[in-house]
Amino acid sequence: GVLIVQVLNGSAAARAGLEKDDMIVAVNGYQVGFVNGQLYDCASEFERWATPDGWVRVLVQNNRNGRLMTLPVQLESRLSKISGSIALN
Repeated sequence: GVLIVQVLNGSAAARAGLEKDDMIVAVNGYQVGFVNGQLYDCASEFERWATPDGWVRVLVQNNRNGRLMTLPVQLESRLSKISGSIALN
């Protein structure tokens, strides 16, 4: 798994209820971290499995009680949105 070392306020992890020392075990059913000596990067798996609107299922081991839980997480878009109007003189 991948250990969460920090959760930023307002981030996708914070909105999902993740906390420091929780461990992400799988993304959309696929293990992350070192699996049979090969690294499966968490960020790559988020990109691979997120829906077009940014939702992905994450299996997490809760640091508070050691239980596994599946959480829906909505990731932030890497695309910027600009809104407003333009006036030409």
